[in-house]
Amino acid sequence: MWSRRHERCFLTLLVGLMSLAATACHKHDETAAAPKTAGPAVEAPKNEIPAAELSAVLEAHFQGAGFMEQYEYGKAAKAFREVRRRAPGWVPGAINLSIALLNMTGEEVEASKQTGGGAALGNFDETLQLLTGVMEQEPDNPHAHFCTGIILEQQGDLSGAHKHFRRVTELDPHDAISWYWTASTLTDPQNSFLSTSPKLAQEQAALFSKALELDPYLTQAIYKLSFVSRLAGEPLKQKALLDRWEKINPYRQQPVPGPGNSAAKVYGEMGKYATVISPLPRPVAVVESDAIPPKFEPARPLDVKLAAGDRWAAAQDYQGDQALIGRVRARFGAAVATFDANGDGKLDIYLAAAVIGPRGLRDALLLNQGDGSFLEAAAAFGLPLDQASLGVAAADFDADRQIDLFLTGVGKNRLLRNKDGKAFEDQTQSLKAIGPPAISLMARWLDLDQDGDLDLYVVNYCAAEHADKAFLADKAPPPGLANTAYRNDGQPEPIPGSSAPAWAPLAVAWENVKSKSGLSLALVPWTGMEALLGGEAPHTGIAALDLDGDRDLDLVLPADGSAPLAVINDRLGNFHEVVLKDLALAHPVSGILVMDLDQDGRADLVAPNAAHDFGWLALGVVVW
Repeated sequence: MWSRRHERCFLTLLVGLMSLAATACHKHDETAAAPKTAGPAVEAPKNEIPAAELSAVLEAHFQGAGFMEQYEYGKAAKAFREVRRRAPGWVPGAINLSIALLNMTGEEVEASKQTGGGAALGNFDETLQLLTGVMEQEPDNPHAHFCTGIILEQQGDLSGAHKHFRRVTELDPHDAISWYWTASTLTDPQNSFLSTSPKLAQEQAALFSKALELDPYLTQAIYKLSFVSRLAGEPLKQKALLDRWEKINPYRQQPVPGPGNSAAKVYGEMGKYATVISPLPRPVAVVESDAIPPKFEPARPLDVKLAAGDRWAAAQDYQGDQALIGRVRARFGAAVATFDANGDGKLDIYLAAAVIGPRGLRDALLLNQGDGSFLEAAAAFGLPLDQASLGVAAADFDADRQIDLFLTGVGKNRLLRNKDGKAFEDQTQSLKAIGPPAISLMARWLDLDQDGDLDLYVVNYCAAEHADKAFLADKAPPPGLANTAYRNDGQPEPIPGSSAPAWAPLAVAWENVKSKSGLSLALVPWTGMEALLGGEAPHTGIAALDLDGDRDLDLVLPADGSAPLAVINDRLGNFHEVVLKDLALAHPVSGILVMDLDQDGRADLVAPNAAHDFGWLALGVVVW
């Protein structure tokens, strides 16, 4: 019970503390008023990597970046501390160390603080100190503001976090995750602890909607917008949003066809402003006279040992039944794939329609012997000795750590499954035929539905019955065909003692998952989505890239006689078409390549054509 004696003691103690505080303030004032002794000026470290430290800084940086990708945050922090030691004023070094620290739990550091173990700062304390230093150097650094916001939100200071996230949206209005956090940390001006209420609902809804305008697949924004829609008195909108969230939520139990994007507070999902910064700036254009051309050894033929009775195909061999293959090679070039066929760690080479054997024109598999020579091993690996392919696509589609093949040709394509790096097993009969036999120029293995496995996309030019009319100079192309797509619905083998979400195929199984095999063989025709197949046209190539900046794969499909077609991925197995009228070329396209030519972070297209010249087509990010 509180007595008057306790009260008197408390008042006496309070007066004593106030006296001490006043004395301390008086001494502080005296010290502040005393003239300072002049000393040598200490120059602040520059925002740069010292030239003498460049090699060591790069080595430490890439070690740290690698550990971050492995979620080894403690090891990453150690590497980034080395970067800071060698380049103390370099801003990206401070930010990268901050990102490593904010991803650590900090349990050991916090425990040492409480037990007097000597640690001065916890991880969040040190991170905030680093980021404050960055903002003193660069007040508008979006990485520093974003990461500060993440920490303050984690500590419960929502209004403080909101100011930093709001600043990022001002610096970069196109970053969806920053808009999401701006909405999530909005609080009542009269109560900084209140972040959800009918009074805030309209403003929060506008902010979440802005995030979804920039990234319509940001799952946390969909969920939270549904919640504030209820607070705003819109139950129908809430239900529609929840239905969409349940379909696209990447963490749901069932497989997700085209999962959404995440804004979780874990590395790799927090967004670009909480991702390690590269120390290598974008290259600056150099004056042509200053450019140093690369040096190569003189070209020389491959040292290849062919089987007895076999020889390399020559131009005169592409006649008669093989004339179409000759015309295709003349326009598109020979199809080549490099991959490790036998699992020995060396790149082997697959050449389409390259060898004449006892049964005629066929493909070749060249095994790398490691000494600059190759051994032709098509027969030894059970490859078809009677097929001359037009295209080859190599990938581990069944996730068993062995590279498989899909061969395209005239009237017949083949699916070949790699068996332990010793042979290819023909699994063509497992594919359901779609449409008439076609001239299939090429194929690509792509994860179009973002479920973690590889789907198959086959580029068709026309029906095989028109082979004698295809690719003739100065002749109109024959009627085209729709392309063919197969969705990979293969499943991992069940693992005894664990439930389905923990099962994984051999190629991606982690340490404590005892997986012994890859996915089951289940390539299913992708029907009911005609936009994905590009329509009936004489298609001549395929490019896979993110056209609209929403972090999924879109396609560009050139075709003879028409402008290229963009197939925009709408997730959940949905696609829509956009004709790229501005990209129509004077000459038919002979393939298409994706690369970032102008180093602006967006994909550009390079399109060789039938006139044997090149034109590059820069594509910005466009919302279709």
